[in-house]
Amino acid sequence: MVKKPMDSDKIHTLIEEALSVTVQGVQLPGIADAELMSMAVPAGKVQHLAAQRERQGYGKMRLSVEVELFLRVSNTEVLSSIECADFVVSVKAHGQEFRVTVNDENDWGLAWERSIEPIRKAALEGMRRDVWNMDETLAEDSYTFQAAMVLLTSELVGPYVDRITTFVGCPLGLVQLIAARLQDAKIWEGDEVRCESWFNPEKGAMAFMLDLMVAEGELIRSWSEEREQYAYREPDTKSLSQFVV
Repeated sequence: MVKKPMDSDKIHTLIEEALSVTVQGVQLPGIADAELMSMAVPAGKVQHLAAQRERQGYGKMRLSVEVELFLRVSNTEVLSSIECADFVVSVKAHGQEFRVTVNDENDWGLAWERSIEPIRKAALEGMRRDVWNMDETLAEDSYTFQAAMVLLTSELVGPYVDRITTFVGCPLGLVQLIAARLQDAKIWEGDEVRCESWFNPEKGAMAFMLDLMVAEGELIRSWSEEREQYAYREPDTKSLSQFVV
């Protein structure tokens, strides 16, 4: 029997605070943010935890909570998804106070896959149409087609090799090679894809094709101090600055 009835309420509050901090600390490419949604803990379970702490100085339990994940779906937009997550909560005596620790054992990469799956099929179909609108003769297993899919997918899920590989289903090595080229060209920079020019009504198609050629290794993009903008050239240093976008 718990000697201090107020211990249960205090422990419940400390658990909620510790869980909230842990969830907000979730960091994974593709997950922009995470928040604790709800924490349904039966009063009896908290009382049992408090009793454990009273008897032996510590208590432990596994707790399921709802977490709201915010998935990156562009440089500026996120998709909200609710995930049920499990945590191991420990309560220890610390002088006259309690210390609550939370162990996060969740596979957030798998959580991202589950959360993104509802939009994956439609998004891939739309990307394939976009690629074939540029060149209807391209085969899906061609290097150009795959590079275009990687580039388009990065605008959706972010410039993250693992996320793109899972989303598209391309070989990891291919995505890594393309990623290195795009990072060197600053088309992928940090957590953003510099794709603003793709949506220019007049030059968008040209801008995307130039970046696609960078992804394929056909062109190099570098900053021109003289022009104060990016210019494209062939790897043999032949200038293609007339195609600056």
